[in-house]
Amino acid sequence: FLLNDGCITWQSKKQPTVALSTSEAEYMSLSSATQELRWLIQLLGELGFKQPPVLIHQDNQGCIQMAGGKTQHSRTKHIDIRHKHIEQAVDDELLKVPYISTKDMLADIMTKPLPAPRFIDLRNRLNIISRDQFLAAVYTVVAFTSVLSKEADSATHLRQSKEAVGYALTSFLLSKLVLIK
Repeated sequence: FLLNDGCITWQSKKQPTVALSTSEAEYMSLSSATQELRWLIQLLGELGFKQPPVLIHQDNQGCIQMAGGKTQHSRTKHIDIRHKHIEQAVDDELLKVPYISTKDMLADIMTKPLPAPRFIDLRNRLNIISRDQFLAAVYTVVAFTSVLSKEADSATHLRQSKEAVGYALTSFLLSKLVLIK
């Protein structure tokens, strides 16, 4: 999930059950995401932030139809009841499941082997920085702190300068997620 254009939670894991179709596999993943969404909405609500319906983009039309409760036939009746809470979340307007083309699917970075250009594009669209970018930022802050410590006239000024740099670094790190290549 993204909050203010930054990744706040993600998950990539092997599904615990066997899916009989790609739509069912996507539906199981949507079920896991819906559980995480409910927790995030509760957390943000406790912090005083009311959430509009959250968009979980989907590139599988069958999954979108199942999420909206629009399919009730022999191909979906075997799907375990534990995944049916998605329909309730859609009905409660906690989430919407719009279609997005496969080429625009950001989740592919977590689920598929990708060529380097596609990986870098998705990483940048998620506002995730590379290890090299992170280290460059850290070195810049360390160098800046070193310059400040040489120019500081007093211990108080040095402490205030270090606090300012520490705050700047913390803000930077919170705004970016580091992805080690």
